[in-house]
Amino acid sequence: LLFFTMALAGHLCGCGFYFVARKEALNGVVLTWPEVAGIYVVGSDEGELAMLLPAVEAYITSLYWAYITMITTGFGDIVPLYISETI
Repeated sequence: LLFFTMALAGHLCGCGFYFVARKEALNGVVLTWPEVAGIYVVGSDEGELAMLLPAVEAYITSLYWAYITMITTGFGDIVPLYISETI
């Protein structure tokens, strides 16, 4: 039960972390963490993102952040760049 709870919490936190950054990028915020990590780039047209990595790699990167945050005291090499990404 504990393993399942940790896995579910990691999944929800990781997906939330990614989608908040994605929403911010689509709203015009410059340089969110997925851009820094090379997951996507914001296109010249508003509301356009060009994926540079497969969705699986974006998911794994987000899960990494979530699990590292839950089991350590730091964020490691992936840090939120804006306050909306920390919530």
